[in-house]
Amino acid sequence: MKKVTVITPCYNSRKYLGECLESLEKQTIGMENLQVILINDASTDDTWKMILEFENRYPESVVAINLPENRRQGGARNEGLKYASGEYIAFLDSDDNVLPQAYERIYQYAVKTDADIVQFNHYNYTKNEEELCDNCKLEGTIQLQEKSTRKLFLMAEAMTMGCWNKIYRRKMVEESQATFAEHRIYEEPKFVYPQMFYARKVSCMKDAFYRIRMNQESTMHCEAKKTGRLLDHPEVQMQTFQYMTEHQELMKNYYEEIEFYFLKTYYIETLFFAGQGKLLLDVDYFKKMQDNVKNLFPRWKENCYLKENDEKKLRKVLSTVQETYDQGKLNVLCEDVYNIMMG
Repeated sequence: MKKVTVITPCYNSRKYLGECLESLEKQTIGMENLQVILINDASTDDTWKMILEFENRYPESVVAINLPENRRQGGARNEGLKYASGEYIAFLDSDDNVLPQAYERIYQYAVKTDADIVQFNHYNYTKNEEELCDNCKLEGTIQLQEKSTRKLFLMAEAMTMGCWNKIYRRKMVEESQATFAEHRIYEEPKFVYPQMFYARKVSCMKDAFYRIRMNQESTMHCEAKKTGRLLDHPEVQMQTFQYMTEHQELMKNYYEEIEFYFLKTYYIETLFFAGQGKLLLDVDYFKKMQDNVKNLFPRWKENCYLKENDEKKLRKVLSTVQETYDQGKLNVLCEDVYNIMMG
């Protein structure tokens, strides 16, 4: 069994894929200990040719998959998950790269701590500069046997919902049966959030191993700024919530945590992203969001976490669920929510 499976979705990646693959070749853990799954997401450039060349160099380590239709990063990762056989699973985007000791050190730490998930830090970089991003609010190893501890993770207070700054025990991923949202951006929470119900032990490393290229052509720098893609965010969060409704035991045991997470991500974050990017949130869609909040969680005002003193900002934003808006008033609200949350 390979130690780490690395899943990399590739779409028109010719410009940066070579650097990404080179960072895998330089891994101190050795290519013989990696299973690298490269998924060509219906590219129109030379991406598939580059993938095949890499597979020919490392036939015992590389799995090359060619998708006939574009399914975006979520769909490509889902396809890769079908072939994953390593002890742990990692995700690497084709325009990013990892430091040479990344998978060796992260894997060793995972084994040492017997962790189901290991989260680590990353760098944002351009041609001229590099910035360390510290997203690890916790450090060390946390056991999630106690419900009170798991609740911190279910409220998205302890770990991020990005998939690439973590490795996951494959058996846990298979147990969860969670998948990424397809054909959308903001696709990661649908896969990452369900893992918080199944992880028994989580470890966090302050070291940075992953390097994100601040590429103006990337999905989150280009697509996320388009108004039409804003609705991908609430749609993915609704799909994430659907996962919980299909697992009633989770809803029964962690109702208030799930409610808190949904209100924050589905409702508040959508308004925040609209205000942040000066994107148009259609008033008719917003009314549907208000109705969903009221119908799915009719007693949300009684949520024990929202009553805490440090959640005044969230309460202030959520009070708008009951109000009526036209498009002009909603545009102002989005700007106000951004200012409230940043203030």
